[in-house]
Amino acid sequence: MNVAKDNAYYQNHKVVITRHAQGADDFAAALSAANTQIITLHQPVISIEHFPCTLTDNEKASTLITTSKQADEAAQRAGLTAHYGINNAQGIDDVSALMADVKARHHVDTPLLYLRGHDISFDLCHELRRAGFQVAEKIVYRALPAPALSDGFIAALKNGDIAYITFFSARSAQIFEHLIAEAGLQAHIAPIKALCLSAPVLNSLQDAPWQDRLICKDKTMASMTALVESLF
Repeated sequence: MNVAKDNAYYQNHKVVITRHAQGADDFAAALSAANTQIITLHQPVISIEHFPCTLTDNEKASTLITTSKQADEAAQRAGLTAHYGINNAQGIDDVSALMADVKARHHVDTPLLYLRGHDISFDLCHELRRAGFQVAEKIVYRALPAPALSDGFIAALKNGDIAYITFFSARSAQIFEHLIAEAGLQAHIAPIKALCLSAPVLNSLQDAPWQDRLICKDKTMASMTALVESLF
């Protein structure tokens, strides 16, 4: 939008970030770079518990697979770099595209090691084994749901200061709607638009009475940033 807006407008159109700490900081910085007047509010619905990533010699010799930033960070801490992963620059933006990449480029006789979270929505290890690959897996983190919504978020919600809430994963969207229902705040969601990274994220929002649910052009933080920017 090109119409000039004053500070009061932005105060009443806050953007809520539901990502965990580091991801939220990165996204908030991207939004600020796009439009310095956008006001963000951090309401994490997931926290990350990291586990030690101690690997055997056989695991170190395997080719690595990751599907999340948290697993990428665990790989870096373990001194591992070359691996298959989600890479939007190469057009690999989801697990299906990742599987296709592995099947196209990897030899079945070379072992694979899948670093993952405790909870998964798709059993990549099982599917690759069905395709004939040797795959071991190691859990390197766990995503824990927030026990409750923050007082600051609840106050902003009740005051009508929130215009958009962003969701980067289906699980975070589901947890958010559970917390809203548990707190009896569903009615306050009606004026708000949910901004979703992908179709699975959008489809996971089933319970709250959203004004609208919008989806990003592609599954990147840059696309989410562009979507938010376009709404102002």
